[in-house]
Parts: sequence; C-alpha cells; structure tokens
Amino acid sequence: MSLSAYQVQRLRQIAQQTQPNATSTVFLPVAPDECACWRWATSGLQAGIAHDPAQVFNHIATGIDIDQGSGWRAQRYTAALQGARARYTQYETGGYAAIGGVTYDAWFDQILSGVVREFCRGLGLVPGTGPFQQNNGARYFVCVKYDRTSGTGERYAPNYTHWWLRIELGGGRFVCLEMFPQSNALTFRWNHAHAVNNVHMQEVTNLAPNHMAVFNHVIPNPVPVPAGQQ
Repeated sequence: MSLSAYQVQRLRQIAQQTQPNATSTVFLPVAPDECACWRWATSGLQAGIAHDPAQVFNHIATGIDIDQGSGWRAQRYTAALQGARARYTQYETGGYAAIGGVTYDAWFDQILSGVVREFCRGLGLVPGTGPFQQNNGARYFVCVKYDRTSGTGERYAPNYTHWWLRIELGGGRFVCLEMFPQSNALTFRWNHAHAVNNVHMQEVTNLAPNHMAVFNHVIPNPVPVPAGQQ
C-alpha cells in the first residue's frame, strides 16, 4: 500500500512550509501500553508485542531464550540465530579481533541489517531500492538507531535504541514519524530525524495497512501543522 499522490503532495507542502527542526503531534486512539517505536515503524502498531526484535539481539548477546509465542522462534531462524550467537561469543572472547577477514564492525552491520530486513519482510513490508513508480514520488525507509560502543569505548553486541518511519518527499524534504513506549503520541519530525549517526536505513516498497489507516485519518484532514505555520 502507498500514499496517494494527494497525500504525498500535502506532506510535501507542509515540509516546504515548516521552520527548521519543527515537530507536530497527533494522538492515536490506541492504548499507550500497546505502543512501541518498532511496532509503529514496521507495522503501524499491528505487530504483536511478543515479536519485539530486542529478543533477537538479547539472544545473540547473552544466549537468553526468545519468548514463547514470538515469531522469532520459527524454525527457519534457528540455525541463523545459533550461528550469530556463536560468532558473537568468538568475537567477544577474542577481543573483537577480525575473524576470517571479517571485522567486528562489519559483522555487526551484517547482523543488524539482516534482522531489520527480515523483520520488515515478516510484517509485510517489501525491502527494495527505489524510487518506485507506485509511490507517487515518495520513498519509504524504516530507520533503526543503534549504539556501537559505550561512552568509554566498550564494544556492544548488535542492538537497537529506537525505530522510526522516514518518508522522503523529494527536493531534500522529508518527514520522520515516530512513537515511544507507553505513549500514543505520533510525532512528525519535519526535515529532521531523531538521529543522523549510527542509523541503519532499510528502504521498503510499501507501507503497512495500519500505516495507511493513520495517514487516511489525517489526510485529507490536514496533517498537523507546526505552530505558527497554519
């Protein structure tokens, strides 16, 4: 599913009119305890809470079992997760030196991108590289912020700290839409993002039905315009 030409144009107009670093917010009719950044970015809050991708990263880092009922327990993931856990242990015990010519940072990136890509695919988003004609000039990205090291230089296992949906509108204009746990506020960040460093961007060809339900609610009803820009 994709935004209509009208919806893309309306978002583009708002993005062109806003001041730098402008934000605006709508409150969705959902319970706050059902909200999470990754649920919004990947499915528009459709994905069940049991499927939290943090379980994958925690398993790789510590070996802790993935929760019963999680989609990540599917047999098709078993060998890959076991292999990732074993390789992380090798890096950790080896002082994060390269293994087989693969640096730790390169392996970290492979795991992160693989998890994000597979998670999007499993929830009905199709990874790809645009632009795509059906998207009326917009491009969609699932964005994932991660930490590679601590403030003291300690290496981290693959992880995430935040997810959001980015819609590029052309001409250098874009809007990022994000949510946080325990809040039903959907924030529009116009022409700026939650972060620019240590961010993985996975382009997808489509939006989820629940994403579209939200957009159809606010457009053609006016997209929330930042104060002073009405």
